[in-house]
Amino acid sequence: MHEAVAAIASCGASPAVRIAASEAWIVKRALDAGAHGICVPLLYTADDARRLVSSAKFPPSAPAASARRSLQGPSITRVPLPIPKPIPSPPTPQTAHAHTPQLTPTIQG
Repeated sequence: MHEAVAAIASCGASPAVRIAASEAWIVKRALDAGAHGICVPLLYTADDARRLVSSAKFPPSAPAASARRSLQGPSITRVPLPIPKPIPSPPTPQTAHAHTPQLTPTIQG
């Protein structure tokens, strides 16, 4: 599925995937592969459709994830990172020899 979805998207078409069953893990796998649309068989009631759509959403919108999050409290702690010092650029051939003393030939005689 992953290769086919990527190939279809690279041609400029919108990839749609038909999954084998109406299970949440299959829907998430199709969406992770990059599918823009999903055809789901064997949905018999509106509640089946709502449950499947809810399972396909990211955690802030999914009811189970929001209930878990409210019980656990905030799970992300932001820690400021230090700003790295700039790395000096390597010397170019013209600047590498700028500080090299020039030797002048002397004639002894």
